[in-house]
Amino acid sequence: MTTWGAGLTVREHMTLQLAGQRFAFEGVRVTRARDELGYSETRFWQVVDALLEHPGALAAHPSLVRRLQRVRDARRAARSGRAAS
Repeated sequence: MTTWGAGLTVREHMTLQLAGQRFAFEGVRVTRARDELGYSETRFWQVVDALLEHPGALAAHPSLVRRLQRVRDARRAARSGRAAS
């Protein structure tokens, strides 16, 4: 596995970049995750969630990781019936 900056692999960088891109339709992200990275939709989001806790991801992509963490935390709060802080 090749690493590239901040101890992340090239695939991990690609995964974060894809997670951070904005698409008009969610299906585009799922298709690209499958075609480019070989992930199912569920596995893609599991990997993204793990990367959001990886210190190297924060070092390599600070604004992207923080934005994705905020989105994740807001969705978790909404599911549990609490307001996001």
